[in-house]
Amino acid sequence: MKLLDEFKTNCGLEINTSKTEALWLGSWRNCRETPYNFKWPKETVQALGVHFSYNEQHANRLNFEEKIKNIEKVLNAWRRRNLTLIGRIKIVKSLGLSKIIYSTSMLPIPPLLAERINKLTFNFIWEGKPAKIKKKTIIAERKHGGLKMMDFEIMEKALKIAWINRIKDERDASWKIIPEQALIQYGGLSFLTNCDYDSKLLDLKNLPMFYHFVLRYWQDYKLLTLSNRTPPEHEIIWNNQNILVDKKSLFYNSWFYHDIANREFLSVADFQQQFNIDTPFTLYYGLIKAIPNEWKRSIRNSNKPIQTVSPETSMPTTNPSTQTAYKNILEKTFISPTNENKILDYGFTKENIHDVYLLPFLVTKETKLISFQYKIIHNILPCRSSLFRAGLVDDDICSLCKLEKQTLVHMLYNCSESLHFWEKFTQWWEEKFFETIVLSANVILFGWHQNANNKRVLNYILIIAKYHIFTTSVCDDRLSFDCFLLRLKSKLDILRTIAIKNKSLNKFETAWAPFL
Repeated sequence: MKLLDEFKTNCGLEINTSKTEALWLGSWRNCRETPYNFKWPKETVQALGVHFSYNEQHANRLNFEEKIKNIEKVLNAWRRRNLTLIGRIKIVKSLGLSKIIYSTSMLPIPPLLAERINKLTFNFIWEGKPAKIKKKTIIAERKHGGLKMMDFEIMEKALKIAWINRIKDERDASWKIIPEQALIQYGGLSFLTNCDYDSKLLDLKNLPMFYHFVLRYWQDYKLLTLSNRTPPEHEIIWNNQNILVDKKSLFYNSWFYHDIANREFLSVADFQQQFNIDTPFTLYYGLIKAIPNEWKRSIRNSNKPIQTVSPETSMPTTNPSTQTAYKNILEKTFISPTNENKILDYGFTKENIHDVYLLPFLVTKETKLISFQYKIIHNILPCRSSLFRAGLVDDDICSLCKLEKQTLVHMLYNCSESLHFWEKFTQWWEEKFFETIVLSANVILFGWHQNANNKRVLNYILIIAKYHIFTTSVCDDRLSFDCFLLRLKSKLDILRTIAIKNKSLNKFETAWAPFL
């Protein structure tokens, strides 16, 4: 308070005691005095949108449960809208999960909360129906067949891992004092994060629970993302899960502040003389024995000195941001689409299948068309056979040809009506662009991927054509090429209006000149 009074004297600004909340900390937590005319709430105090309390359940209810209820309200309000899958994912990320990211980034979350939030959000994007695409697929990047749906369990880990950057920052922030002192027996929190530790071998009872999560996630992250282990000469011996005595990792405080680094294993007498450390015989050789034999052989054969064990030691790892941590964890956990092997059967390879997944995002910005092509790629577009299996229609006979069972491939390609449609399409395209194209099954289903001047235009029109076939089948109508041309003209009118608004009319007219 004296400091605040000095601040008031020098600049004229003072604290508003009637609006200030205070909480007794530590050994004074049960103090009942109410000095300085502050508010002394019995339950919680709030700072920067976060509630603090000695009643953990009450604080969690305010910091998390209330926010989850708000997320549910927002998602329920949008549930009645006729949104595409992509649209629902955008709602989840921008209006839903954004409400709880801040609290998650700085507080330990209650058990099973992340799983509960994932269940809520994934239920929303699938409209309460069984998921048609695996969770670990739809969260992937677009080039891997995903839609970048946020996995809150991964995001919670990434938010905590991002604290490693702040912890290792050399600036002396006041918030670092508590975690550094709580782990002083291991060299402090900042040093510990550089070590190859196992959190299960550490005594963390004095460490705030938030940092338990940080240490655990950082340990898992290093194991997940480092393709090769650190060379033995770069290993830090302190707090190392591979160097154990009595099933405990080692940290000798008297050694820690001496810059001990040597590629040779000294005798205890030479060690004491060189570093001026009074070390018991059993302690020294106990550590030497605990070092894995493979490491010792590698270090003896190496010309490089072993890693220093001073406080300035750092492992050769990068300290990721939230975005980088999320991306790296995702790269290791996503699963390829179930339908990928069937796509490969059409002549694509592991190297170019990314082009199939990215195509709808490159040729159009209309989410309805992107979602439509995405469903074709993943073989989840509803057709008579899938609707019949679900008990939603009386038979699985194609509504276009009235002859055969309607699968996705039959509807878009093998159906006699569809084949006749594509014959007209090929002739029409040749008249417009004076070039011949061959529309095989893989081109119709997954797009044109050969080099061509009008590649983007062709792929866009192919999606429109497939959408026309699909809607005609759903409406149990006659497939008409003239109606397709009217649909295409309507789309081009919209694109022209957008081009005029964006001042890119010349680019539009160049691309679509044969149709204008």
